[in-house]
Amino acid sequence: MSVFILPQSIVKEVEKLCRLFLWGASGKCSKLHLASWHQVCLPKAYGGLGFRDGASWNIALLAKYVWAISEKQDLLWVKWIKVIYLKGVNFWNCVMKQDSSWYWRKLCHLRSKFSKREVLAAGISGKFKPSKLYNSTINQQLVEYKNAIWGRTILPKHRFLLWQVVNSYLLTKDNLARFNIQLNRLTCPVCEYHLESHNHLFFDCCHSKRIMSFIFAWLGFQAWSSNYNDWVVRLNIGQSGIMDSILNLVLAAVIYSIWRNRNKCIFYGYSLTASCIAKEVITLVKYRLYIVHNRKISPQHKLFIRKLQCN
Repeated sequence: MSVFILPQSIVKEVEKLCRLFLWGASGKCSKLHLASWHQVCLPKAYGGLGFRDGASWNIALLAKYVWAISEKQDLLWVKWIKVIYLKGVNFWNCVMKQDSSWYWRKLCHLRSKFSKREVLAAGISGKFKPSKLYNSTINQQLVEYKNAIWGRTILPKHRFLLWQVVNSYLLTKDNLARFNIQLNRLTCPVCEYHLESHNHLFFDCCHSKRIMSFIFAWLGFQAWSSNYNDWVVRLNIGQSGIMDSILNLVLAAVIYSIWRNRNKCIFYGYSLTASCIAKEVITLVKYRLYIVHNRKISPQHKLFIRKLQCN
């Protein structure tokens, strides 16, 4: 991609392999998922997963040649271009000739994809940053939950699930019903009383509440709201202190464990007790907190972490 403009058929095949890797495969098709490929290809700061849209990324990579010509870099091929094609004319104003090479025509066509200002802005300290140019074309608002979800303290698989929960992308039964998928029951597979939704499964279900009570008792205070919407608002505040990192770590581990237990109920027909799940979460968090010791934190926070690891 950094050398040639790839055929669209190849780009689509690469993207197909990425989708199969991300969501899993059923035959030659990716499994059912709610997140669009456009959403997945957004940077994490804009609410996506940081994948790249193949065609746009291909063009952004090739724009480095346009930047080198515009900046008149001291390169042999740039000097050759100036003598053969430009002949004293600015690249952005030059007219393609019929006998121009295929590659030169492709470079000239890139002028319709980006403005001169955008290309030059992607050059930082004498180096071209294709990601900066790629992001400049995104017409999307920044999300505030980026630091809360993608913090290094949280386990990678927990981050991915937490991203889905925040955006209501999990395949809960209320979401499956939207696709007219026939289900025997729409009730929560854990408590079997209420319609399964993100709000119910993680916050209203009696089993989840018992897990939360064990976790709150271990923490020594109530770390987050017991309401789904209020919890999403809390994540969008965008706090990045050490206490927020710890609470987000705990929350991500709790949500992951609840979702895994829900799947056990559906596929294996049994559920772990709330105390057993809470113990698993606490053990995982205790080990994960060791990576925080290397950070520069206050004695008060160090004492709080030691208490958690000793309890």
